Amino acid sequence: MIPTPSAGKLRSSLRFERQGAVTNVGGVAISDWSSPTEIVASRRAFVDPRKGSEEVIAGRMAGKTDYTIWVRFDPKLASITNAVRAVNNRTGEIYNLGQPIDPNNSRQWLLIQATSGGNANGEG
Repeated sequence: MIPTPSAGKLRSSLRFERQGAVTNVGGVAISDWSSPTEIVASRRAFVDPRKGSEEVIAGRMAGKTDYTIWVRFDPKLASITNAVRAVNNRTGEIYNLGQPIDPNNSRQWLLIQATSGGNANGEG
């Protein structure tokens, strides 16, 4: 049994967004975060930083931080993919998400591995 956070730790307010419309440029489909996004859900969450790192990207230092995000179980969030990102409603920080898991198979909590830093597509 994986220990889960108490309800009092759900201090962050996150909105989960899906990428906007796909643009066809010369026969190539381009999807980016600059077009209007669809909000999948807004939830209270426990955002737990795990580790940070720095790397050189395009000749500049870029910081990345890994997070563990806990949210109450929701079927909308249980089926998200990496085409969805989370945005902290208070700070504006963007989290690139991994596949959510139900750690105790109890349909009470979802555990999502996330990264901030780099670009919104999880690169860099």
